[in-house]
Amino acid sequence: MKYLSPKSLRKILFESIEELVQNKASYVRNPTDHSRTRKLSFKTIINTILQISGGSINNELLTFFNCSETTPTAAAFVQQRSKILPTAFEDLLNSFTDKADPHETYKNYRILAIDGSDLHVPTNPQDKESYFPRKNDQRPYNLLHLNALYDVCGKIYIDTIIQKSRNSNENKALIDMVDRNNKTDATLIIADRGYESYNALAHIQEKGWKFLFRIKDADSRGGIANGLDLPQSDEYDILIDLHLSAGRTQEHWELYKNRNTYKRISHPENFDFFINESGERDVLMFYHLPFRILKIKLSNETYETIITNLSAEDFPLEEVKKIYSMRWGIETSFRDLKYPLGLLNFHARKTELIYQEIYAHLLLYNFVSLI
Repeated sequence: MKYLSPKSLRKILFESIEELVQNKASYVRNPTDHSRTRKLSFKTIINTILQISGGSINNELLTFFNCSETTPTAAAFVQQRSKILPTAFEDLLNSFTDKADPHETYKNYRILAIDGSDLHVPTNPQDKESYFPRKNDQRPYNLLHLNALYDVCGKIYIDTIIQKSRNSNENKALIDMVDRNNKTDATLIIADRGYESYNALAHIQEKGWKFLFRIKDADSRGGIANGLDLPQSDEYDILIDLHLSAGRTQEHWELYKNRNTYKRISHPENFDFFINESGERDVLMFYHLPFRILKIKLSNETYETIITNLSAEDFPLEEVKKIYSMRWGIETSFRDLKYPLGLLNFHARKTELIYQEIYAHLLLYNFVSLI
């Protein structure tokens, strides 16, 4: 692991900003945007948004420019920030995080928690994908959904996907973040209910990573555990050697009778790995997915069901309990992101400008956390 001094982190941040400035042509809407020297330059806009707090735009500009008589107006600021794409702040976040990442591990695994959080943003009826109209006595509102991969040992955000709430899909966000991650570290993904799906588990397995998910109990319809023959005891830890298929031949139906060895995928279009050796889709083939199912006791009256592909030898039941409890780190990170760091205070109505501020706050969180 490598933890850097505040001075080193500050240097890395400034270097990342300079790299962004040198490539600003990739982050503006039109080739001529931010091509001339202005008081509100590309770099100034980036720095301003990184430092923006909970006040009005006018007050934030007065603070940033030290109450100078030449402080730009709010209208000028909005006009110039609108020329910058949200990807500028997303790439700045990724650049800083990659360089400052401490690579903290637990039992040689990097532990990443996945979770999502809703963000209430200024009401904008024009954005139909995030807008919820008035219902009964409730005011209309807009909602974004922040999906995040959080390093619970290093205490930083590793990756994020922002979705408009009417089209949000946490499972797809998880799969996309797993697939696009190019790190070679031994990695464990921990997740709460809502992320369980054979497709997500298969994507993690194909990546060479490990998973540890809380899933629905065996008596809950639609969950993975519901389709298996599991013990009736208060706690258990059993190995399931499962083979998935969408086949409906007589031979397949006979195999499906052994519920802990064969499983039919009823919607094969939602499973990405029925691919044969020729690279063609084949729903008659079997995909091998071994895992453990554990029922663990968290308190006198609380039991949870866990699915994991961690080995029982290295990670017995008590160790699984400990790792699952680490997931709470991402819950507290969302609280700190929204309240002490002020993510609830936005300074725009347009969704793309709100994205700028979300990525800026995520960067600020990582910077502060690492210090």
